[in-house]
Amino acid sequence: MKQRMFLVVIALTSLAMVNVGCNIISPEPSIEQIKSDLIGEIISKGDLAWQFAALSEFKEITIVDKIREGNTIEYDATMKLQDIYTDEMYTAEVILIYQKSGTHWDLFSILTMSLRATLNGSSI
Repeated sequence: MKQRMFLVVIALTSLAMVNVGCNIISPEPSIEQIKSDLIGEIISKGDLAWQFAALSEFKEITIVDKIREGNTIEYDATMKLQDIYTDEMYTAEVILIYQKSGTHWDLFSILTMSLRATLNGSSI
């Protein structure tokens, strides 16, 4: 009888551990992940284009709004950027769409709402 109870306890414990492992949800993308994911990407609006080349270009990222439905997250973000070659400042307003792939989040799409050069924090 003791052996049978012992086997039942082991089986239930193993099942509980498997269920916990399956329900692990990866955290939503952090600002650091967003910056890393943007390296190499290009955004454009009108005559301006920006290719993200280095983490040092990001002076500030603000998440203005977030919508999450199922395996998709949509971030409305404002970015203050500094060109690493010219030191010129830019402001970009984008919508970043992430989709969950397995246990992690992948940048799926970038929609550029605005991109403009700035001088002392105001648009040129």
